[in-house]
Amino acid sequence: MTRSSDCIVFTEEEKSKGLNHIVLPYSYGELDAEYVMPKPEKVYGTWKPSPTAVEYFEYYETDLDVNGEYPVEITYTVCFEDAAKERELIKNPEAKASDFLRLKWSVYNLRLLNRD
Repeated sequence: MTRSSDCIVFTEEEKSKGLNHIVLPYSYGELDAEYVMPKPEKVYGTWKPSPTAVEYFEYYETDLDVNGEYPVEITYTVCFEDAAKERELIKNPEAKASDFLRLKWSVYNLRLLNRD
């Protein structure tokens, strides 16, 4: 595990086991996370949008390809039922990035990062 006070990077072992990969809620595609920032509840990684997400972004005049991969920042809020678990993970210096990724989200916001 690579951890600073506010950033936890996924290890190669976590990545090899697919523990950095999630299917996003609301049929928005899939994310391969690179690191987690428990406070302020952010995940950074590569997003593969679903057809639903591509259609949604077209409405906002953002051109995406369903076969594309995009760098993103996801800001999330943990569900009330997992809030205590999140607090314990934050206190635990041995907590892994994948531990935070398994928490249930009540809401999330996906932001495309620089696509140069």
